Amino acid sequence: MLAIKADKISKSYKIYPSPGAMLVEWLTFGRAVRHTPTRALTDLSFELQEGETLGLIGANGAGKSTLLRLMARITEPTTGSIEVHGRVSALMELAAGFHPDFTGRDNIAIKCALLGMSKEEEAEKFAKILEFSELVDVIDHPVRTYSTGMYVRLGFSVAIMVEPDIILIDEVLTVGDQHFQDKCLRRIRELKDGGTTIVIVSHDMKPVKYLCDRVLWLDQGRPVDFGPSAHVVDEYIDTVRVADSREAIQAENVRMRTGSREVWIEGVRILDAAGAECSTFASGDSMAIEIKYDTRIHVERPTFLVTLFRNDDVEVGSCSSRTDGVSPERIAGPGIAVLSIPRLDLLSGSYEVTAEIQDASGIRPYDAHYRLYSFKVRNAREDFGICRLEHAFRFEASP
Repeated sequence: MLAIKADKISKSYKIYPSPGAMLVEWLTFGRAVRHTPTRALTDLSFELQEGETLGLIGANGAGKSTLLRLMARITEPTTGSIEVHGRVSALMELAAGFHPDFTGRDNIAIKCALLGMSKEEEAEKFAKILEFSELVDVIDHPVRTYSTGMYVRLGFSVAIMVEPDIILIDEVLTVGDQHFQDKCLRRIRELKDGGTTIVIVSHDMKPVKYLCDRVLWLDQGRPVDFGPSAHVVDEYIDTVRVADSREAIQAENVRMRTGSREVWIEGVRILDAAGAECSTFASGDSMAIEIKYDTRIHVERPTFLVTLFRNDDVEVGSCSSRTDGVSPERIAGPGIAVLSIPRLDLLSGSYEVTAEIQDASGIRPYDAHYRLYSFKVRNAREDFGICRLEHAFRFEASP
């Protein structure tokens, strides 16, 4: 069954240059327009089934928190409609709904009442909330005396221990100490396994990738991608790295081709296992990089070098014919050098290839094509990092 359905929703806000401008518009019943309309969401549609966990990702200002407020019924869409089925618990601001002069015990009662719980339900949940929050020593103190960490503990404990149908979490998985963060993640996993529908907004991609079934990527209020978490998170991280890498390359004014041209590279092809040109590989696929070259002179023991970079300037590794001891004794005229990689155990991302022909010492370049060729790797697993290490687990009884 559907838990949340958004149908072509848009949300606009009125931005006024000053409080006086707002007053003028109000006094003229809107005839004297003084605001600038700003779109936070534009024509967004999606469905979330009961028991699914959805991640919302994107840069600051992408519309994630606005969408969460629509789900929590804090605000209404400007156009379109959003349906939310079931009791919703939202943890969007640390002290939202807390009265500073009331005790923690009183605020728990208020929160439970706002969620529509009966006195019997409240009494049943209170012990669990108190145990999870670990605030037994201060539960009867006014919450204005609480530290920020105590606010987090109390708010999160109420939100996730009342067993809602839908829980909305906005950027609170990275606050509090490490012990409490781990405890919260375990509880979210328990709720997920128990069939609770969960929506998480976070800039930390690891919990999003591990906890979420699907991810909605927003940019300036518009959907960029919506699908399985591993795929969308990897695409998002890759896009961020591409933007950062372009800025770095422009700032450094990198020369894309250098060398004396005594030997020159005529072309480079990236090939799959069947020998066809390919731009996208799966982790574990085989790859070949073909370098077509030419020279009008005799060149002794040239070095062929291929270096792979991830698109955030991380050097993945180099393969050198000199280091491997396989450089040709002499070349004269056109030829082809082929580098074979039996298993491309890289993780998801965009990668770039530098192809070089150097002298026998590996110091002076004849021709170097700096990061002129590229390919992508797709990985459906929940892995982070650069490569997948060949490994195996073994479990034994302790002596």
